[in-house]
Amino acid sequence: MTLGRKYSEMGLDIARERIAQESIERTGHLDLGNLGLNRLPPELWELDLLETLCLGGVLEYISTFRRSKVGSWYVTDEPHEPNQLEGSLAPIARLPKLRNLDCSGALITNLQPLAALVNLQQLDLTSTQVSDLQPLAALVNLQQLDLRFTQVSDLQPLAALVNLQQLDLTSTQVSDLQPLAALVNLQQLDLTASTQVSDFQPLAALVNLQQLDLS
Repeated sequence: MTLGRKYSEMGLDIARERIAQESIERTGHLDLGNLGLNRLPPELWELDLLETLCLGGVLEYISTFRRSKVGSWYVTDEPHEPNQLEGSLAPIARLPKLRNLDCSGALITNLQPLAALVNLQQLDLTSTQVSDLQPLAALVNLQQLDLRFTQVSDLQPLAALVNLQQLDLTSTQVSDLQPLAALVNLQQLDLTASTQVSDFQPLAALVNLQQLDLS
């Protein structure tokens, strides 16, 4: 058995233990991040009361960062193995109460399975291979979206997400901000290292914008 496969099987055992515990305790929160999973246990989709699900939690940029339980990032040298989520998320529509989904650092490109998560409020796609946001176009309850260190360039799918309050576009390929012009509830926008943006006029109507980072 290869080291990678052994790690994946160990991670699968840990995931199943955590799922079993959550099925008993019913806290609404589950962390399966960085277990090296190449598939998600089918038992996960039985947790229909789940509100918060972490499938990521690691960011690699110069150093390796891990997300703490309170949501902040810290530098770590702890071993980690990202989950392979491609092709594993199709049943996620069976989690209708999901409010917070963290896929940061996981191996994922296709967001189509997320299109059914109409109650989703927070979504973290930091440091993933995501580029197409079209599946998010109908997630009108989304309030916080993190797209740092992705290949995203087209923001048009976000144009109708009027409840969006926080949007992080650090180190993306975005050049046109026009799709954000109607997001009147946007309060925080991070465009750090988004050097392709030259026209900021679309932000003029964002009367609730409190923090804009261009550094």
